[in-house]
Amino acid sequence: MKRFTDQVKKFVDSDVRRWASTHENIRHYPEELINTMKSLGLFGLNVPSEFGGFTATPKELLDIVRELARGFVPLTGMLGSHLKVCEYLVRFGTASQRENLLPKMANGSMIAAHAYTEKEGKSPDSLQTNLQLLSDKLMLQGNKILITNAANADLIAIVASYQTRNDEQDRKVGIALLSSKQDGLVISDDIPRLGMEGISLCNLNFECEITTEQMLGGIEFNGKKALEEVQIGTLINYSARAVGLAETIVKETIEYVESKKSVGHLLKDISAVQNKIASMKSRLKEEENILNELVSRFEEGTNLIKDAYKTKAFTTESTVDIARIGLALHGGVGYTKQHQIERHLREAIGLTLIGAPTDVALARAEIL
Repeated sequence: MKRFTDQVKKFVDSDVRRWASTHENIRHYPEELINTMKSLGLFGLNVPSEFGGFTATPKELLDIVRELARGFVPLTGMLGSHLKVCEYLVRFGTASQRENLLPKMANGSMIAAHAYTEKEGKSPDSLQTNLQLLSDKLMLQGNKILITNAANADLIAIVASYQTRNDEQDRKVGIALLSSKQDGLVISDDIPRLGMEGISLCNLNFECEITTEQMLGGIEFNGKKALEEVQIGTLINYSARAVGLAETIVKETIEYVESKKSVGHLLKDISAVQNKIASMKSRLKEEENILNELVSRFEEGTNLIKDAYKTKAFTTESTVDIARIGLALHGGVGYTKQHQIERHLREAIGLTLIGAPTDVALARAEIL
């Protein structure tokens, strides 16, 4: 597996970083990068070999996420959404769903998006997307917002609420598996935003007739179980992205101060600059240690949802701090697009918001 991770590292250094430095601000879909990711097998990282993938350990998977984040964080968002839907199918899908979908998902010919967020937030208890059970079909109605890679996905997993009996209070969570070309599904244009360009971010509107075969695990399966059981891995994935981004920021900032002068001295020889670089390195090391400890406990099967939320909050906020120091050391030129530090800061801020904003993550850690 180390050889595989080394291949990803080489891909990031030779292709991804170069692409991100020239395309990120023009909303250009990175098709050439995604094709290479397919050839590397990244879309089947958590799919069993019988379906054409290979089941990486949590540590191996997160090492790859960290490598990709070193180059271009939005790639990890697209891949993370896809792998989440893969995990749903591997763990909770029917035999037919696994056989029909997983081989195509593993080789990347079918890329999945995950549609959960609504205007009211992201909670199984407040879902407004409704699934109505009719005699021989299902009606799916609702809206989703800020869905990663929706414009380029082939399959979209939509989280919905539905009534199981006549009692309105007795509701389950269902996860509908829709083709992106499903009749009644409307995908918005790409949403303008501060950062995380390249991979689309769209709203969904839908009023679709679907079949019971399109429901993850069948109509009797309660999708709330799927949401809960993949959440720890999702939060750790966010932290791995933050650590990978922080690693790049530290490396690029060191390279910058080693090559630039101020008042006749190389920046690297100024004590105040040395102190800031030391602070960046120390913060990165702390992020790495906390993440590695969490992953080790996760592989042991420990239930650590509280710690996962806290780690997500810490690593993402720490990476913002590292980016701000890096920007300051670049000086005024860092505020321009001549260097990548301004993009890194935008991506770092974005990581504090996705999944669960920092205050929300810490609040959830306290009440769980």
